[in-house]
Parts: sequence; C-alpha cells; structure tokens
Amino acid sequence: MRLTSKERIIHNLDGVKRIVFDIDGTLKLPGIPMKPAMIELFNRLTELVPVSLATARTVLSVRRFLRKNVLRMNCPVICFNGRTVYDYGQGRSLYEASIDMKDVRLIQEACGRSGDIIFEQGESAYATSEAGACLYAEDWKIGREAVRVIGGELPPAPPVTIVLMPGQTDMLERLEKIMPEVSSSLIVAKQRTTDWYEVKRGGITKAVGLQALCRAAGESPGQCLVFGDEENDCEMFEIAGLSVAVNQANEKLIALADAYCEHDMEELLDRIASQMTMTIGRPHNGLDIGNRG
Repeated sequence: MRLTSKERIIHNLDGVKRIVFDIDGTLKLPGIPMKPAMIELFNRLTELVPVSLATARTVLSVRRFLRKNVLRMNCPVICFNGRTVYDYGQGRSLYEASIDMKDVRLIQEACGRSGDIIFEQGESAYATSEAGACLYAEDWKIGREAVRVIGGELPPAPPVTIVLMPGQTDMLERLEKIMPEVSSSLIVAKQRTTDWYEVKRGGITKAVGLQALCRAAGESPGQCLVFGDEENDCEMFEIAGLSVAVNQANEKLIALADAYCEHDMEELLDRIASQMTMTIGRPHNGLDIGNRG
C-alpha cells in the first residue's frame, strides 16, 4: 500500500540528522503568541535531534524570540534569509555573505553623510544616526541598547547587509542608479514585511544558509527535515531530504513539499518526537544556548 505524505515522513526519520524550522507563519502565526504546546514540542525535539531555525529575522531578533518563548536552541540558526549562520553558543557567525568594504564606502558616499543607514552583522547593529538606531530597535523590538550609533564612521567589520530607513526614497533612487557601477553582485531589495530596504549580495537564499550550516556540522542538506510556509523557503525545500509545508503555506511551496500540514502540525511533530524517542542512538542535545547571556 502506498504511504501518504505524512506517513512517508514518519517512516524516513532514520536518515534525518537535523530539523530546521522557519519561524513566522510556521512556529508562530502573525500577531498570535507561540502556542504552549508548540513550545513544549520544540523543546522536546531538541532533546532528540539537532534543531535549527531558518528565518528572515535578524540575529538579535531571533535571540529575543528564543528568550521570550523560553525555547531551547541547541544548534546555530540561519538568519537574514540565509545571509548569516550564527552560533549563539560560540557567540560568532559560522557563515556571512558580507559586502566588500570598498563597496560599503561607495554606497555610504552615494547615500550622503546625512543619510540614515543601518549596518548589520551577527549580533551587532550599527546606525549612522540616533533616529535610525531608535526606529530600527523599535521595529525589530530588540532594545535601543543593542544598536550602536557610529555617525559617519564605518562599522569595524564588513556588514552582512545595509538597511535603509523607511522613507529614504531619494537615497534609494541614488543607490539604484549607482549599484551597477558599484558591484554587479549587489542588489537593493525591499524587506518582505517592513518598509526597510536592504543592500545585499544577490543569490543568497535560505538554501545557501542551510548548505553553510551543514558544511560546518559535517552533514548534508539531504539529511535535514525542514518546515516552512512561504516562498522564501522554496530553495531550502528543493535541497532538503524531507520537507513539510504548514499552516497557510504558499502554493508553490506546497507543490515542492513531501507533506502538507494545514491544521495538524502539532500532531505530526508529536509523532516525529515519539518515533525518534524509540530510535536507539539518538543524541541528547538539549542545550539552552539560545538563552545565554
């Protein structure tokens, strides 16, 4: 008898070395607190297998999410839609798709010294103005003390991305004009859920972050079970060994997924945890590194 999609997930867990979750729309729905049952299941899974996150959020925003929901994080996380793989336990990035410093200088000159710019890298955020620092901290709910104001100076290391404040349309127009001259590898893109704009390296996706994470861990994406709901998860679904689209998932993502859980994600996670509990030799990795310091 042919197994249903969800049964295929359960019957192929022996090859799974890592579970990767998107956050928004997957672990939690917009505007709704994370369910206690989902928190319990997440933490239960970290005792059985390495668990990572793959999100568009910043590293600082993910740390706040972990602390707020008392989630145990036993592995590095993929942030900025694949542009950073950050290890909270070691307090450093394992991978960053950084922008070359000479390009940073050209971009800063094009924006003008008075332009409000945010430089992001790892758990560091640098703003060129106090107004920019306050707005950025408020929008990402990370705390003003997390954003250092550097004025006209450059950050101490190349940023993973440059963020333009909402409303800086004149600066955006200048950037779009000079970008081909600055670097053919850089693009200007509007963030999906905010009015901020990013200057970033092109071709970076969650799949790139997942590959970098797996290289650092001595694994392959084919050994990962991934969960997501949006189109920005598609490339990750294409390279993962098993994939599950959840909640109100994007139709393109559903077509790529090995299974779809519109209303019963918690039931599937419970079955996965129960099956893994019965598997001899599963590692016990329940480290609370996401909530340190």
